[in-house]
Amino acid sequence: MKNTYYKITKDLGVEELKNIGKRYRISLWLNAILIVIILLLTLKPQNIIIRHRHTRDTIQLGDVQLNDSSLTTELHKQGCILPNVALAQAKLETGNYKSIVCLSNRNLFGIKFHKCNYVLGKLNNHASYKSYKDNIKCYIHVQNRYLRNIDGKYAEAPNYISKLQTIK
Repeated sequence: MKNTYYKITKDLGVEELKNIGKRYRISLWLNAILIVIILLLTLKPQNIIIRHRHTRDTIQLGDVQLNDSSLTTELHKQGCILPNVALAQAKLETGNYKSIVCLSNRNLFGIKFHKCNYVLGKLNNHASYKSYKDNIKCYIHVQNRYLRNIDGKYAEAPNYISKLQTIK
């Protein structure tokens, strides 16, 4: 059944409108597109899925390049006691820097949610960070807390941590 639409003219006559159905459908599509755009703009950034461009060796996201040399440099710069162990843990926990937790939470070490100055919140059942640098700071804080108990308590050799650092 075809609908016919009419318009009242200035002289109070009636005029049939042509192709109004096509304009109506176009208007509906434009409104639907605008609603989708508005919804996307009002969502929280963590709810929007961002497609990352992966290269063979490097994924660039945020403040630190996700590759072995950049992470090792950052771990050394921030004073990580065992940077090679931290790097191995990061690669294992993130599946070579490609996991959802790594990319969405900026969490390289699979650290669960806890209260510290660096953790923003909880996402994907893990701690979420503002930056990879903050995640590394948190990791070093946790590492230092546990390693402090090794010297003189668990390890028999004095200065056990210093000796570990000299091994390459």
